Amino acid sequence: MLYRGRGLVPRMIRAVTGSRWTHAAWVLSATEILESDWELFGQRGVQVETLDDYARGRRMFVRVNLPREKVELALHDAMARVGARYDFRLFWSLFCQWVRRTLGRKPGPADGRRRAWICSELVATPLYRASGFVFDLDTPLESVTPATIARALENGNVIEIKEDLDGQAD
Repeated sequence: MLYRGRGLVPRMIRAVTGSRWTHAAWVLSATEILESDWELFGQRGVQVETLDDYARGRRMFVRVNLPREKVELALHDAMARVGARYDFRLFWSLFCQWVRRTLGRKPGPADGRRRAWICSELVATPLYRASGFVFDLDTPLESVTPATIARALENGNVIEIKEDLDGQAD
């Protein structure tokens, strides 16, 4: 799922990524998602949340062009990250990269030892490990943003299922 939130932080994310989408998550059921998120005065990280938490914005439900067993393997990998911290270092690095266009975080170990994640990385990395799937060949996994996932609609790697517009997002 891609989501467009409201407020200062989502506006900053849109400015940094150049996308209207500010968040990415795995849809687990009609009522639950798996995400990596943070709070201003707290540490949330990777957790299962209710989809209702994202009812007041724009949502796009997408699926990747992969066999079901590969997606399930990737989802199993992503679920193994529940309890991991939010990767503020990567978030800050992406912001600085936007400001200076020179900074970038070194990729974390691809073997799953990473202990902190941002939302789009939590979607992209397990898909890559399970199947070799990438949203964009020119974008390293640690630099995937919601914008990268949205751009994959153009190359046919991702298929839009439904966009839910409630008119609440700014």
